Amino acid sequence: MAHEHLEKKIIGYINDLNQTGLELSEGAERDLNEAQNLHLGAHAVFKSFETKLGLNLDYMAFSAANMAYCLRQKGLRDAAMEVLTTAFDAYEKRITEDNDSQCGFARLLEETGLVRRFNTNPEDPFTDLQQGLNEEEMAAASYEEALESPDIEIISKEEITNRLNRTYGLVSMVALELARLGDTNEEVNHFKQTALKYCEKEVTGRESAGENSGQALANAYHTMAVVNTDLENFVEAGENLDKVEKLTTSERTKATLPFRRAWLSYKANEERPLTANHLDVFLNGVNDLTEGDKNNIKPQLLELGDRIGGPYQEKISSLYNN
Repeated sequence: MAHEHLEKKIIGYINDLNQTGLELSEGAERDLNEAQNLHLGAHAVFKSFETKLGLNLDYMAFSAANMAYCLRQKGLRDAAMEVLTTAFDAYEKRITEDNDSQCGFARLLEETGLVRRFNTNPEDPFTDLQQGLNEEEMAAASYEEALESPDIEIISKEEITNRLNRTYGLVSMVALELARLGDTNEEVNHFKQTALKYCEKEVTGRESAGENSGQALANAYHTMAVVNTDLENFVEAGENLDKVEKLTTSERTKATLPFRRAWLSYKANEERPLTANHLDVFLNGVNDLTEGDKNNIKPQLLELGDRIGGPYQEKISSLYNN
């Protein structure tokens, strides 16, 4: 009884540290350093009691992935990958059983793919993103497997479904980046269709689960807007962005939307003043974005600065000169 009480207490403490860290990593009062310290603390608590209590390794995995998230948002790819690699090594040493839970390993795969997506290796981006696509697809498969036996997982069935749908969107994002780097029309079309397939899977999955509000659904429509813009489905992309604007509760998403509208305006060959107006709004709110956010849109944003010209080129270039 005492053992069970202690285990419950320690797990609750680990979860509280991670939840507080996640809350600190979002919003206007975002503090990525403090958030990272809280996730590090959760990881340390796990290591202290892992053997004594026989804790599920997934608690470590979520803590490590959360640390990597903070490092990714600060643009620190190597540090993020080191944290994730160490966590993967712990799973390699685990004695595998038929009833092992899946979500911790899936979360590590998901975050590793995100690091490759948002902090891509500049020396070989296509290979890096191909690996990221594989990791996101493996993460989705692991979450799908977790839904077959949700009772053995450390998160609820609802949260597994949420993470699965989110990962569908991540597959879409990475596939779209590969389409932008493809050498042949066949390759480009393959990745674009993959991107469209998976962003539709996320939206359908969320709507089927009864979601009609919230940031998760906003993110799904955001991904669909980006994909539709690249596919030149400009009307649909605009409608997607309208839905994001109505649904989002994220200051970072609100800050990104004017850029998305500027890029859509530019790709749809609208008049320069319309595109410039969206850019003005974006530049006024750019401080709400993290380094990871800015890296995510860097190629398109620099292209916009070059094409619109005037003071925009210098203002946009200055975002990446620090």
